[in-house]
Amino acid sequence: MLRAAALSLLVLVSVVVMLPTSDSSAHHGGRSSASRRSNMGKRHSRAWWRRYRARLRRKRAALRRQQTLLNARKTTGTLNSVADSHKSAPLTNKLSTVSSYKSSSSTVNPALPNGWSKRAGANGEIKFAVNAQDGRTVGTAALSIVNAQASFGVVMTARAPRTMPGGVSFKELRRTVIDKMVAAGGWVVNDFHREIGGHSAFIVLAQTPASSDGHTPQQSWVFYFTEVEGRIYSLATNSLPEFADRISGESAQLIASLHANTRSIIAETTQR
Repeated sequence: MLRAAALSLLVLVSVVVMLPTSDSSAHHGGRSSASRRSNMGKRHSRAWWRRYRARLRRKRAALRRQQTLLNARKTTGTLNSVADSHKSAPLTNKLSTVSSYKSSSSTVNPALPNGWSKRAGANGEIKFAVNAQDGRTVGTAALSIVNAQASFGVVMTARAPRTMPGGVSFKELRRTVIDKMVAAGGWVVNDFHREIGGHSAFIVLAQTPASSDGHTPQQSWVFYFTEVEGRIYSLATNSLPEFADRISGESAQLIASLHANTRSIIAETTQR
């Protein structure tokens, strides 16, 4: 009898002790689940979404800038290889030509490389189209006389004819290219001096990016400046990057022909 009473009392005490603990667990469990449900149904404010979208825009802009820099590095490498070919490649003695032209404003009569054809120009400028073997136009060129004044007050040295064609410094010639590139949304990549056909030539490399609508591809530009009988002539070429090497070699041929034909005209005039 006493044993049964003791067991009953022990069970009663155990139940009394466990009831507060179970109530507390149930309370905390319910509060946690309610908190989770509250967090799941929480809506962000408009200000939060504005900040979130601004972060996404900044990330996308950074990725675009990174891609643009990578493309610029690739193109710069191509243009630098063109510069190396300008400096090191020997000029062929024999020019393969299809036609020649006579400018009404001067006595120059250079021979045109194969694939070059004359186009209508304005204000004394003579334009050319450069075609591939399949007839596609892969580049253009323009020959004109530079309207630049000689740098007065500069002490002329023995090296001056090489660095100042017609008395105009390379810096001033480079500035004319920079102005053109700024107007076209492009930039200057490199510039250097080279002998073409035994005559000094100042060469500037530049490029313009592809248009945002994709209609105009990226273009490689090369500007040549050389003095012929006291006049500074400019030959500006532009093409797709993959045709830059070809057009650079043919441009050197045209400039060498420009000097050669001028000398022959002067010799004929002297003999008369």
